[in-house]
Amino acid sequence: MGGKTWHILTGEYPPQPGGVSDYTARLAEGLAAKGADVRVWTGQTAAGPALEAAGVNLKGIAGLWSQQGLRQLAEELRSWPAPRRLLVQYTPNAWGRKGLNFTFCKWLLERSKAGDEIHLMVHEPFYPYQLWDKPTRWLLAAGQRRMMRLLLAASSKVYVAIPAWADLLRPFDGEKSREMIWLPICSTIPVYEQPAQVETLHQWFAPCGEFIVGSFGGFGGGVGALTEELFASLLAARNDIIGLFLGAGSEQMAERLRRSFPPLASRLRSSGALPAIDVSCHLLACDVLLQAYPDGVSTRRTSTIAGMAHGRPIVTVEGALTEPFWRESGGARLAGLGDVEGGVREVLSLLDDEAARLALGAKARAVYDAHLAVENTVQRLLAG
Repeated sequence: MGGKTWHILTGEYPPQPGGVSDYTARLAEGLAAKGADVRVWTGQTAAGPALEAAGVNLKGIAGLWSQQGLRQLAEELRSWPAPRRLLVQYTPNAWGRKGLNFTFCKWLLERSKAGDEIHLMVHEPFYPYQLWDKPTRWLLAAGQRRMMRLLLAASSKVYVAIPAWADLLRPFDGEKSREMIWLPICSTIPVYEQPAQVETLHQWFAPCGEFIVGSFGGFGGGVGALTEELFASLLAARNDIIGLFLGAGSEQMAERLRRSFPPLASRLRSSGALPAIDVSCHLLACDVLLQAYPDGVSTRRTSTIAGMAHGRPIVTVEGALTEPFWRESGGARLAGLGDVEGGVREVLSLLDDEAARLALGAKARAVYDAHLAVENTVQRLLAG
């Protein structure tokens, strides 16, 4: 069923935290479940027994992405017949060298010229040019574009986390007409059905029967600023709403709001970083999720994707990176970027209409299963 061995190269893998780490683990498990021989190569030496038990063969080599480590990897790969398939989970800062690892990119190009198949999955392409950055950041942006040129030259297949990346990559691709395949990101939080625990959580956070409006993410930078604006307006509009922030940056998010809006302090909650099973229960305890992104929701936003997988009714914002998929699928309600009143209005209308909440949650789960679940990703990879 799985055919040729899949050698997955990743700069992040559990127990290391991060979206690419968790995604790669779920992808590796999904391929193994379909009978594929899956080998994950990572630059960390800590192993994940549970993942290996799921049929994934994990090999961590310290310093793997250095010249010496790559020579060792090349030697290891000789155990498999050529041509070998290398699936690269790419985000530029994951390979060391402060985001400028030309050695790794040139090594992949050499593997390609020797006959190996390089399948490139682009999670993040390169650092953006920003006029207000210091010159070293401009050099980083230029260098990562040079890295991408090398990677595209090496790759026989290119996958992108969102369609917008294809437009960014094409100027650096010698094969201008090459298809760049959209491979949406699945939820990295499995759904754990624990109804008793979910009910306990809801009562704990909302003891007087209030609605719980949650938000899941890291809340850094523009995400945090937009989230603060939306929740401040939402909680000021009604007294029967609890704001619950989930994720590693949630405590800081709640504290910022408490300092900026003291009257709202008693209705703000946060979870801090949690194991996946507890994140799942906290998501299920939310009546509505409100997800904010300064570039708009997209299928690389695993925080929103996790909410869909859990069948939560979601209100989010559309922006420059938002795919038509979001309007066409109806898996979430959308407000315009900067339209705080519109976003709040959408949340309140769902809180006032239980049937609409249930319908939107069911639709979100159906859209996730049909388009975003890891099984869809695995099917597309195996079909290619």
